[in-house]
Amino acid sequence: MLHTKLRAVSEGQARLESLRRMLMLGGPKEEDFLRATRLASHLFNAPIAYVSIIDGQSQVMMSPMGMRPQTLPREQSMCQQVVELGSLILCQDARADARFSGAYNVVNPPYVRSYMGQPVRNAEGHLIGVLCVADPAANRFSEEDGKLLVDLAFLLEATIALRYLSFSHEQALNLASRAGEAALTDALTGVLNRRGILDMANHAYARCRHENRSFSLALLDLDHFKQINDSHGHLAGDAVLKEAARRLQGALRTGDIVGRWGGEEFLVVFPGLAPEMLQDVGAKLVHAVTGEVAWQGETLPLSASAGLVGVSHLHDVFNEETLLDAADQALYLAKERGRGRAVVYPGV
Repeated sequence: MLHTKLRAVSEGQARLESLRRMLMLGGPKEEDFLRATRLASHLFNAPIAYVSIIDGQSQVMMSPMGMRPQTLPREQSMCQQVVELGSLILCQDARADARFSGAYNVVNPPYVRSYMGQPVRNAEGHLIGVLCVADPAANRFSEEDGKLLVDLAFLLEATIALRYLSFSHEQALNLASRAGEAALTDALTGVLNRRGILDMANHAYARCRHENRSFSLALLDLDHFKQINDSHGHLAGDAVLKEAARRLQGALRTGDIVGRWGGEEFLVVFPGLAPEMLQDVGAKLVHAVTGEVAWQGETLPLSASAGLVGVSHLHDVFNEETLLDAADQALYLAKERGRGRAVVYPGV
């Protein structure tokens, strides 16, 4: 039971992070929601239609037809039931349905009785809202109407995905540079920081899934970095980190993404790179980073170890925990085998 609860919390946090990325990196526009609610109202001859975006605490109603915009606590929202179920709900009489009888819009104007809600997912596969139609009269919608609402929600999802996936890596970096204290870049090295690289990894994964391409990543760790800090001081360590980031950036293909994962570790994302290419690519990365660094009249040693993982068949949602754990295991093997080398995880 505890495991189930923890998994639900983790999935909820992932959904909220995905919603944040969607709104920041090419989210849908107001007219996208308005087009969907206008079509829904006309198609079902429904006096009420809206898209609800569900965040951590509340429902935000977007482009409503037949109602004023409103924000409700999640527990008072009819759409919360759809989010929890994860699929279409068709209710013929909300007053007689225990799931909805106490909902705000059932006991207050517009006194909803008939209700249909279909989940809306973003390009990363996460449920971020619900497309809804409603009526103060009971028994207004049929099972065939429910099928049509599913189709309409699919079209809205396609629009959301198109806007998100057309948002380029370069645009994300430009956004990061303007974001002030919420920046996605690492202040020392100039590459993406941990949050930034995770955002872009999710974005790249969604695009690869949409385009039916492979997806790969690498964890790269600077060898014996602690000895450099201990022997020469943290300023020397900073110089080595900056040079490693510079060399990494110079070794990447167009479209590859690098970020500082933490400490002396870097995460590199390879959109579209097939798993069978990883050994060669990993070896090139290690070779590109390796070499002495000049610092205040001294030469500092720099080498790296890398763990890589790739997938050809992508799931609906980027499972960062599984892929990063695989890359970390491969990195451990690279260090165990003498460092200064790349190891590819055998399969996920």
